[in-house]
Amino acid sequence: EHNSQWRMAGMVDWLLSDNGTQCRRKNICHFIIMMSPDGPGNGWYRVNAEGFDMNRTYLVDGSGSGRQAHEAFIVQKDMESLMASETPVTTSWSMHTWGGPVEPIFLPGPEFGTKLGSFEEFKNIVADNDPGGLIKPLAVRKNPIKLSVMWSSGVYTQFGITTVLCEGAGRWTSKQKSLDAGMILMKSIAGFYQ
Repeated sequence: EHNSQWRMAGMVDWLLSDNGTQCRRKNICHFIIMMSPDGPGNGWYRVNAEGFDMNRTYLVDGSGSGRQAHEAFIVQKDMESLMASETPVTTSWSMHTWGGPVEPIFLPGPEFGTKLGSFEEFKNIVADNDPGGLIKPLAVRKNPIKLSVMWSSGVYTQFGITTVLCEGAGRWTSKQKSLDAGMILMKSIAGFYQ
């Protein structure tokens, strides 16, 4: 999952650049770079010290200490706190890695088509910002309930907000490509949610 971390670093780089000034003024972005930071150092790909698959630890009925991996409990509790705040989350991106280009797969929430614009408009913004083809054309996922233990569809099921499973870049050998893909995504998110 390491290329997805560089993708997030690219998102943060764009936000902190002069180009991201307006976005920072109007939006709050909350990043969790790695849910199980002890994993890679111990050679664990997707599991934590307790043996939980960290990609399958979401509880749609609410976080529960003792019912889910410790790290998952902390992160989900944080998400629930954000959702209960005066500035709840609008969109949640779950960053992962598999072969091929970056591939965002959406479960669109209420802002698409009613408040801000259509999914096609967002898709076009990403395409316009990506002349090098680092990001696959955006797709919509079907049947989120079947995968509700995943962070992308679990958040959608629990809160009804836009969630994105963002895969890809697993075969890239250039950190810069992942950074660039992250910058493109953040610029596109800022452009759509302005």
